[in-house]
Amino acid sequence: MSACAARRQTLSGSHSGLRICVALFVFRSAAYSARKAEFFSPVHSTIRKPGVRYMNIKITQQILKSILHYEPASGFFTWIKSSNRRIKVGSRAGTVNGRGYIQIRLGGKLYLAHRLAWLYMTGTWPKLIIDHVDGNSLNNRFSNLREADYSQNMCNKKKARKNTSGYRGVVWCRRDKKWVARGAFRKKAYTLGRFEDIELAALVAQNFREKYHLEFTRNEP
Repeated sequence: MSACAARRQTLSGSHSGLRICVALFVFRSAAYSARKAEFFSPVHSTIRKPGVRYMNIKITQQILKSILHYEPASGFFTWIKSSNRRIKVGSRAGTVNGRGYIQIRLGGKLYLAHRLAWLYMTGTWPKLIIDHVDGNSLNNRFSNLREADYSQNMCNKKKARKNTSGYRGVVWCRRDKKWVARGAFRKKAYTLGRFEDIELAALVAQNFREKYHLEFTRNEP
């Protein structure tokens, strides 16, 4: 057999093997899709079979209550139905994410626990941000949750880590050698005055917050 003939035979064999692999992949993909369709409809609101993963489910209050129990006094969620071997019925649900919020995985999607708590208690998904009244993102007691727009939520944020004055809304001006009182509202920053007395600057900043931030005022650190 010539070298060219041998090369053609090798290439032909490679192509045949490739066609077999592609056909096998298509067959397995079709089989997986068929099995998936057996358990799940494209979009449905109820779990069709117990013990399966909660995929493609539009989470409603009814669905949520069939999977998890929420205790409004403690803010904790516990599993009442297990979707895999790693989840034990009765165990506490959720993990803390990188931003310091509790998240719970349902159907392959992560949900913030405080938003699930709102759905659980009210029957509707929150239209706005859910603000933690005490500023503790891990405290999901229902009494500690409230709806807020972005500006209101920012009013309740904690004191900046880089704050060196010890007072909210007060910074030191090196040029003037004075304390500057600042405030923010509706995405706008305001300079409220420059003072030699740091406590006076802090009082001016506090009065601004109480006037414009209303129930979202946060004076403590």
